[in-house]
Amino acid sequence: MQKEKQQTFKELSSEVISYFKSISRSKSRINHYLDHFKQIDKFMENTSIQFYSPGVGKDFIICVLGNRPYNEQRKRNKELIRCASVLTEFQTTGTIQFRSIRKTLEFTGEIGSLMLDFMRHRESLGLSKDTDRARSRFSLADTSACSSERFQTSSRLWFPAWQRQKKAATGTVVASH
Repeated sequence: MQKEKQQTFKELSSEVISYFKSISRSKSRINHYLDHFKQIDKFMENTSIQFYSPGVGKDFIICVLGNRPYNEQRKRNKELIRCASVLTEFQTTGTIQFRSIRKTLEFTGEIGSLMLDFMRHRESLGLSKDTDRARSRFSLADTSACSSERFQTSSRLWFPAWQRQKKAATGTVVASH
């Protein structure tokens, strides 16, 4: 059985930050982790725990979760859980496996079909799929973000000016979104 490494929270968090710098993590991302690490440090102080261990990480996660399952947690709580997992993983392995979390969006119904057609059109123009994924998060219901003249409403969808001009020039509804 491997003996558990005894490290104060300050020692461990300093090592993790040094590791992040060595792999060129951005300063803003490092500050993000530092902000969340403060919560873990406060938890350890409040529970009079001197050394960080995987068990401490587990106790912190249980405390953050409370009575709610992970998928019902707020984003901040999920980030706190991720930070505790990062500390535990680094302490036990000396490295951190980065996990890309990409949510799948489903576009259903008439509006969803129009959105998919529009994204396919943008892809045919050579635009990046990542650009379209980022733009697909745009809320169609939020009309305040589209108050400029560049957009017009048609069947509750917002179309850019180039489509409006094409529609006006032909006098017909643009079918090739």
